[in-house]
Amino acid sequence: MESQRGAAAGAALPSSRAQGSTSGDGGGGGGGGGGRAEVPRPATAKSMTPVALRRLQKEFSEWHMSSRTSDTQPLPPIYLETPVQRLDEWYIGLRGADSTLYAGEAFRLRFRFPTDYPIESPEVVFVGTTPLHEHVYSNGHLCLSILYDSWSPALTVNSVALSIQSMLSSATEKRRPPDNDAYVRNCRGRSPKQTRWLFHDDGV
Repeated sequence: MESQRGAAAGAALPSSRAQGSTSGDGGGGGGGGGGRAEVPRPATAKSMTPVALRRLQKEFSEWHMSSRTSDTQPLPPIYLETPVQRLDEWYIGLRGADSTLYAGEAFRLRFRFPTDYPIESPEVVFVGTTPLHEHVYSNGHLCLSILYDSWSPALTVNSVALSIQSMLSSATEKRRPPDNDAYVRNCRGRSPKQTRWLFHDDGV
C-alpha cells in the first residue's frame, strides 16, 4: 500500500524505573548509573547475528550508564523502560517537549529488532494512545523516512527516538493523515515495514 503521510502513536508513560536518553538533547534526568548493566538475553525464537547482539548490548549499556540513580528523580524526556525482558524488543518512553503542541503529553514507542540489526532497520511503532499528527496514523505506524528508505546502520535507538520527538515538536497543528482511515483498514495486522511509503517530507 502506498501512503502520502504518516508517523507515530503513543501512550501514557508508567512511573516505573527508567533509563535515560544517552543524548544531552534528549535527556537530562540521568546521571551515571553505577555498576554493570544486566543485559537481557535474546529471544530464543530468533537467531540474531553476532553483530546484532553486540550492537544491541552496546546500546543497552549506554542507556544504562545514563539512567536515573534514584526513583525520586524526574523522568527524562526520552527513556528506556526497564526491566527489558527481550533484547529484540524494547519500549521507549517519550514526553512531548515543552512549548510544543504535545507539551505535557506522554507516549510509548515499541522497537522490534530484526536478526540482522543494524543492517536492517527496526520496526518502530507507537503503542497506546495515539497523538494527532499528520505523520502519525491512528494504529501507531510512522511515515518517517529514516525508518525505511533512509535507514543507516549508524542510526541508534536513541537517535531515532530523538528524531520522532523532533517531528512532533515541529507540528503546527494536530491532525490525522488524510488517508488515515483507509490505511489503517487496509494494513490491519501488518508491519509498517511492509508498506510502500511515499515520502514528501518528514517535517510539518
